[in-house]
Formats: sequence, C-alpha cells, structure tokens
Amino acid sequence: LELLNLKKMLSIVQFITDAFKRKKQKFTLESVLAEFILDNDALRRMMYIMDRQMTSGLAGGLKESTIAMLPSFVPVLPDGTESGKYMAIDLGGTNLRVMLMNIADNVDDTTAESCNFRMPQNAMTGTGEELFDFIASCMESVLRNKKLLDEPIKMGFTFSYPCDQTSLCSAKLLRWTKGFNASGVEGEDVVKLLQTAIHKRNLKITVMALMNDTVGTQVATAHDMRQCELGVIVATGTNASYMEDVKKIPKLKDVDFPYEKMIIDTEWGGFGDGGEAEFIKTQYDRIVDERSVHPGVQW
Repeated sequence: LELLNLKKMLSIVQFITDAFKRKKQKFTLESVLAEFILDNDALRRMMYIMDRQMTSGLAGGLKESTIAMLPSFVPVLPDGTESGKYMAIDLGGTNLRVMLMNIADNVDDTTAESCNFRMPQNAMTGTGEELFDFIASCMESVLRNKKLLDEPIKMGFTFSYPCDQTSLCSAKLLRWTKGFNASGVEGEDVVKLLQTAIHKRNLKITVMALMNDTVGTQVATAHDMRQCELGVIVATGTNASYMEDVKKIPKLKDVDFPYEKMIIDTEWGGFGDGGEAEFIKTQYDRIVDERSVHPGVQW
C-alpha cells in the first residue's frame, strides 16, 4: 500500500513538471505557490457563498447545501467538574486510537492511556462487518492488556465522517470520506453496528455518546478552557464545529430537544461539491480529485 501511494505521488509530481515544461515556465516554488494566492475579491466571494451555504445547511442539510450543518445533540460544554473512568475510541483516518481515561475534578490528576492501531486496507474498503469487527478486536486487546475485560465500562465513540445524527448515541452514516469505502455502512446506524461487534466478543462496553473529532475537540478543550467556542480540525480532512442557538436551526423545528443551544458539526469539508468553488481550483486540486476514491466530491 505504501509503495502504491509513493508511485501515485511520483506520478503527480511528474505530471506537474511536464505541465510546466509544456508552458515553457520555470518550475520554482514561487510559481507553484502563486496559484494558491487569492485576492481580496475572491476571498469576499468565498465568504459570501460559504455564509449562504451554511444558512441553507441549517435549514435543510445536504438537500439544500453542500455544507451539511449536522446537529450533534450536544447541548452544553463541560464545566470542568466532570469525573469518572471511561474508554474512548477515535476513528477518523488511517489510524484507530483506543484510549482509557480517568477524568478527575482536578485537571492535573486526569490520566489517559492511548494505543494506536493502523487500519488495514481490508477494513477500510471491505465490508462493514470486517471494519467493526476489527475495531472491537482492538478494544478487546487493550482491555485484556489492562486486565479490565470483566469490568463494565462506558465509552465515547469519535467517528469523523458525515452522519445524520438523531440523538447523542444514534447516527446514520451519510457517506464515506478519507479513503474509506466499507460496504453496508452508508445509511446504517454506526453505533448499532459497533455495539453488535462488541457484543459478539462479549465485551462489557456500552457506547454512551457518538461525535466526530471536531465536536470532540471543542468539548475536550472547553473542559480545560471555558472560553472555547469553536472546534477546528485540519488533518486528513478539515472541519469546524460551533455552538448555535436551536431557534436558528429550522430543520430541528419538529425535534423535541429541551435545550436552547446545540453544537453544530458544519462538515465544511464538503463545501465545493456543488461546483461553487470551481473558480479557485488549481491544476493540483484537479489532479488530486481525479485520482481520489470519490472523484468530484469530498474524498
């Protein structure tokens, strides 16, 4: 797999070099970076388009916008007094992270042990059953190593893919991104799929909450820094979350949610899927898109 990725990268570099030769331009760092510099008019145009897309997303999600503006059902941020022992898993790219945490009232006394597992290709692009069985096997390995197999434990699930979330612990996958394409998962409740894999191994783990890495970043940071109002991820993908007034989320008008605010998972990585960002695309964007798992949309 690594050799294949290297070959792809080399072919892209060769393509770019050949493009400059055809244009009889000198291939320099400055000439490459020049395509990524936007003037103020372009930036203002992007701001305007993005603002409209976000407003439309709050009203109708992906039916009306390329920015889904997904409800997280997280109504409040931590106040720093939370405590307890928990497991957390983070699936959001080529690695799976399994954590055991002991959260104390005093931040300095909080401990966390983390184990990283490389995602095999058959789990990423095979069947959903293979994917969640692999995740459960990693969780079992950590618990066995810590001699905690017989101890009931509550877990938080960080799942960094666009989901239609209907409660804090129920979410259907809208579409795979970041190189994943496991079959039988899109349109299904990922918490139920994981819980089924957990039960198959007779593990005493209960999934209590699901959120993506962006919402998780905002919540975790707010535990230590009360002024945190925004979560942003720039990694394999990019995304942002923020606290919104529920009255400004029209698509939740028929949902019984007894709180005034809710964290919104913007899923702004999908911005441009409708062609609204074509005017700023470079030749490099087009090369990467053409060779991605999902050409034309967020990969």
